[in-house]
Amino acid sequence: MACPRCARPAVRLLVGDLTRPGKSALTRLAGLPVLDPIGLMVCYRLAHAAYHSAARPLAWILTAVMDVIYGCDIHPAACLGERAHFAHTRGVVIGPGVVIDADVVIHGNVTLGVDDAGAFPSLGRAVTVYAGAVVIGGIRVGDGARIGANAVAHRDVPPGALCVGVPGRIVDRVA
Repeated sequence: MACPRCARPAVRLLVGDLTRPGKSALTRLAGLPVLDPIGLMVCYRLAHAAYHSAARPLAWILTAVMDVIYGCDIHPAACLGERAHFAHTRGVVIGPGVVIDADVVIHGNVTLGVDDAGAFPSLGRAVTVYAGAVVIGGIRVGDGARIGANAVAHRDVPPGALCVGVPGRIVDRVA
């Protein structure tokens, strides 16, 4: 079933995850239980599909599995794009209204969450969010942007920019 917000069928997205460059699909499936973040993506894709169907209890069970096995809390209503990659899964928290485009890389202990107004961030294509970063509020992180380690991004980040520090500031832009 497709997510009404991102309108992408879960099976197609899962095939994209399995064919991500770097490892063969067979190698990824062999490490499914705990050795490779692809197992996390399988759990998430199934939970996401269940959340948008009549099987919501299954979505919450799979979310608990992600939390126990991978140490990662991804709400099943969040929309993760094709080939989303988690370099490290521990400590990652992604809220229900977050929208992540294709080819995004997320490192460990990253939080993508809500602000006081109830708005969630949106990440563009090929964004990299480094370890410990916090991206909060209804901001847009542009295509190819990077959020530095331990940065707190609370304002829009232009495409190709590097956001660092607390509070986050733009220090580099790719022309």
